[in-house]
Amino acid sequence: MKNALSAKKAAFLGLLTAAAMLAFMVENLFPPLIPAVPYIRIGLSNYFVLFAMALYGKKEGFLVLTARLFLGALVTGRTASLLVGIAGAYSSYFIMALFFSLKTPFSLAAIGASGAVLGNLFRIATAALLLGSPQLFSFAAYGVFIGLVSGALIGVAVQLTLRVLPQNFLAKLQNL
Repeated sequence: MKNALSAKKAAFLGLLTAAAMLAFMVENLFPPLIPAVPYIRIGLSNYFVLFAMALYGKKEGFLVLTARLFLGALVTGRTASLLVGIAGAYSSYFIMALFFSLKTPFSLAAIGASGAVLGNLFRIATAALLLGSPQLFSFAAYGVFIGLVSGALIGVAVQLTLRVLPQNFLAKLQNL
């Protein structure tokens, strides 16, 4: 059963999910960057999704993302905004997974930025459609700017983490 998760790997992915949940909840304690469009997010929890993708691969990143997304909606009670979250989170994931799949290597900063930009744009588009408010599209430039900056910084943070952690520790994590 080569594709099955080992108990140790599942436990570590659970820790990454818990850390992503904590980052998500801390981010939600602060008011939105743009009060008129609370759907534009910095996406601190994406650090842990990108870390899982960089360390293990796309499947594990998807597991961390999905668990954080649905647990976050349940814990915060924001199930009404789950569609907006799904649109942003999965669009972000799929563009990052695409960049990981390409033969030309991209930096984690570029991958994080692309995911954050697309996630913000899909959140805005979904909210505009659900609320019947096309005026929300006027905030797309802010979503792009915030996504570029926050996504690149998150990608750099993951890259620095992978450089700072001892190689033997990373190898043990990868072989769980």
